[in-house]
Amino acid sequence: MPFLFQPWHILLAALCGMVNERQRQIIEFQNAQIEAVLKQLAKKRLLLNDDQRRLLAVKAHAIGRKALLELTTIVTPDTILRWHRKLVAKKFDSSNKRQPGRPRIRPEVVDAIVRFARENPTWGYDRIQGALKNVGYHIADSTVANVLKAHGIEPAPDRQRTPAWSTFLKDAKHLIVDRDTSFITMREFLDQNTDTEVVLLPPKSPNLNAYMERWFRSLKSECLGRMIFFGRPSLDNAVAEYHKHYPGERHQQGLGNQLIEPEDDAGSVAGKIECRERLGGMLKYYHRRAA
Repeated sequence: MPFLFQPWHILLAALCGMVNERQRQIIEFQNAQIEAVLKQLAKKRLLLNDDQRRLLAVKAHAIGRKALLELTTIVTPDTILRWHRKLVAKKFDSSNKRQPGRPRIRPEVVDAIVRFARENPTWGYDRIQGALKNVGYHIADSTVANVLKAHGIEPAPDRQRTPAWSTFLKDAKHLIVDRDTSFITMREFLDQNTDTEVVLLPPKSPNLNAYMERWFRSLKSECLGRMIFFGRPSLDNAVAEYHKHYPGERHQQGLGNQLIEPEDDAGSVAGKIECRERLGGMLKYYHRRAA
């Protein structure tokens, strides 16, 4: 049977082409900036600390030597990869002689921190700390920060380099407003001139709007803003999946980094760590599989 192109195939191909072209332009601009800085430095030696070297080493190792040779770098690709061998290959284990002071972090905890951070670019230290608590590891957020720093992993805002997709929703179908009399004129205009439905908040609910705005912010930043929707059903499905994820799988920093409705196995220390995924892995929940 011959393959028939659908309209969404053409749209997807166009979007991929736009993204590739945009990435090429960004790389060319960054190369031009680096070349300008190197010319200003001339033969002066560029001094980097271990944290900066470790960060460059991790990112360089991920793209490989062949790709590095095609980019403008502040030091040679071989030098950067040598940093990786010397700095990043050092693990949190007991191979070195134990020194007085605080106990060393267990290797399995370190592996979990690194895994959660790499699989969830938008998660900060507190979100990772909450996920660790759910699988029986109780550590401070500062420990999470130190482990990520030692592995050359940036904080959450810097880890997410790819810009979020627009939701492509332009025309508002509903507008939620409170019952303040200052909105009466606007409500009358919308009723008479648009198809937008005005939804009034319940009376005597001064804090309702603030809570809902925070919930919608999480919904948009963690879910809707990272997806492209082809029709209302796909949007409804995404909202429904996030609604299931939010109370029982997402730790709330405003509630002491706890789950609103934890499952019975939350905090278990026995069993293999597994990951429950929603929306193709965009939403993740780490838990222990019951023995």
